[in-house]
Amino acid sequence: MSERAGALLASPAGGALAALPCVAGLLVQGRAAGGITEPFTVLPELAPLVTYLGAFLVGWCLHSREGALDRLAATWVRHLVAAVLLTVAVLLLPTALLGVAALLVGGAGWTWTYGLVGLCSRHLARERPVVRYLAGASYRMYLLHLPLLVGVGIVLADLTWRVPVKLLVTWAVTAAVLLLGYDLLVRDTVLGRWLGGRRRPRALRRRAPAEPVTQG
Repeated sequence: MSERAGALLASPAGGALAALPCVAGLLVQGRAAGGITEPFTVLPELAPLVTYLGAFLVGWCLHSREGALDRLAATWVRHLVAAVLLTVAVLLLPTALLGVAALLVGGAGWTWTYGLVGLCSRHLARERPVVRYLAGASYRMYLLHLPLLVGVGIVLADLTWRVPVKLLVTWAVTAAVLLLGYDLLVRDTVLGRWLGGRRRPRALRRRAPAEPVTQG
């Protein structure tokens, strides 16, 4: 089932299909300007739930279909051109019709997504250990980043530092804590297997190279 859906999503009309949950979320929300509004509490709301669950399923299905990313890599130029045109339409052609606005915003978002994923698949396919490590950590970092960002921001709020300095410190501390937690608690554990498909060796526990045996 997921493989068939992935084949459809990787087809020339795949971007339009992928945008449908976003369009539906915007219609449920009742406005399209600014995209989906995040919930103010931890309680789920229908519009973001539909939109982000749809995005998750699109990624799941594309991952299930062998060769799907190769097809996106072959069409990245087309998608980026469409993304630019749709973005210009969103910015310069405001419309009072919610359905039209939702189609433009959803279409722009997903053509950007398809175009950038295809671009990276086409030109950044060479194995890079650092990028592979950060990709493995990214999902957990996404899930846990918000309370850390808020906590560090509260600690720095009363300091007289310039805003760019506060931002850099906040990002650096948050990233360091999340990466350390990922390496120690997730990467080679059952949780890491559940999130990433298999356990991977920790960066902080790599074996030192064996010392050569000397004769004499």
